[in-house]
Amino acid sequence: MKKVIIAILVAAAFIVCGVSFAKMGNDFAALSFVDMETTTMEIKEEFRDIRIQADIGTIEIHSCDEAICSIECYQDKKGPFQIKVEEGALVIDSKTREDLTWYERASTFASMPRAVILLPKKEYGALVARIETGDLSTEGPLSFASMDLTLDTGNVHLEDTLVSDMMQVKLDTGNFSFEDCDAGSVMAELDTGNIEGNFLSGKTIEAKSDTGNVHVPKDSKGGACKLKTDTGNIRISIAE
Repeated sequence: MKKVIIAILVAAAFIVCGVSFAKMGNDFAALSFVDMETTTMEIKEEFRDIRIQADIGTIEIHSCDEAICSIECYQDKKGPFQIKVEEGALVIDSKTREDLTWYERASTFASMPRAVILLPKKEYGALVARIETGDLSTEGPLSFASMDLTLDTGNVHLEDTLVSDMMQVKLDTGNFSFEDCDAGSVMAELDTGNIEGNFLSGKTIEAKSDTGNVHVPKDSKGGACKLKTDTGNIRISIAE
């Protein structure tokens, strides 16, 4: 009898939660146990490189017509993004608070902290990002000397972005896609995910997928381009 009563109570709790969730428009963020806020800050110091470190967070980088950089953050009030300019580099650090309970951590994941970086149009140095859970995207025109992106779980999407030297992307689980992009050389390595995009100039492409289809230009020549995914498809084109 006790088991039946417990089962009924559990079922009722799920129903109540489901109804409440539906009333909030199926918005996970509305169930948040963490107090989130949106803030904007201007970066008046000069910098050339960009370094990003995030436990949980989505990073968007856009070009803008303004004279100085600005960053809009959607973040945990008690654990905001740490932003500073250090040794000529814009440093953005987002660490999950250690004092969070399991349901607060789940809430932070559902809310997904986000930083939108608006960069004035000029050439930058190295873009280095290390993200455990979250996506990274660019929307240009943007120009970097080099790019080194490592994500555990998340997608990388680049648009209208040029890299004069090496573009390197490593993903455990996620897709790598790009539109109207180019680099002196490219290395992309994924465990599970697809690689798809178009380059603005020819590449000497070496592509391999253990489980998936590979479609790349056969006669293209240019900078070295090594693409590998253990599970996923590779589809590359070259702009005419």
